[in-house]
Formats: sequence, structure tokens, C-alpha cells
Amino acid sequence: MITDAEMYRQHAQKQREEAERNTLPNVRARALHAAERWAQMADQAERSSAAAIKRDVEKAERDAKRGVSG
Repeated sequence: MITDAEMYRQHAQKQREEAERNTLPNVRARALHAAERWAQMADQAERSSAAAIKRDVEKAERDAKRGVSG
């Protein structure tokens, strides 16, 4: 299953390829800007995913401690 971050990175790559194919400065600039935004969204998705995993692990550890002592 493809993650959101992977999908965003694929979009970024497509935009970089479009920029390479075009000679019109405004089209190139637009594609490069879009690629940068897709890459930023991928980074954010990865940070969000990592934070969610960390929260889940911390919750599981707290629950385990309560189960042992409680």
C-alpha cells in the first residue's frame, strides 16, 4: 500500500520532469514550485506519521505499566 508521503513524492517527481521538458520560463517555474510544495507535503506527512507512531508507542507503554501495577 502506498503511503501519502510516497504519493506526494511521486507527484513532486512528475512536476520536476515536467519542468525539465518545458522551455517556457513560466511553465518551468510553475512546475518547480509545484514540485517543491509536493515535497513539503511529503515531509509533513512523514512527520505526522512518525508523531502518530510515537504517540501510539507511548500510550501502549503507559497502558502496560498500568496493567502491571494496577
